[in-house]
Amino acid sequence: MRSHRSRSPAIPPLATKRAFLKMRDLWCSFDPLNVMKIDHWPDDEYDAYVGPMLNLIQGGANEEALEKFVEWTFDQMGLERNQRATNSFIVSVINAFECSLKIQNGNKMPLR
Repeated sequence: MRSHRSRSPAIPPLATKRAFLKMRDLWCSFDPLNVMKIDHWPDDEYDAYVGPMLNLIQGGANEEALEKFVEWTFDQMGLERNQRATNSFIVSVINAFECSLKIQNGNKMPLR
């Protein structure tokens, strides 16, 4: 019998493998379930959230949209939301991908 954990979601068409792996590393470091410190835990634990978050970034999502997505993931995992950890994670994502996020007037401005 094949484990459901052995399958990784397909990489979204707009995402390169490198971007996917970078985002996976960020999610594993964020580790809201606190499982990555368990010996031999598979690194695909958060893959279901990697592609959608990459798509948000590639679509020019602002910080609020990223925050709402991360809060949704906490709800999906049955976790209590952690604003401090969420904010730190979003800053890490922005820095790692050097995102250009939408500002109120619709222009894009690099966030650092």
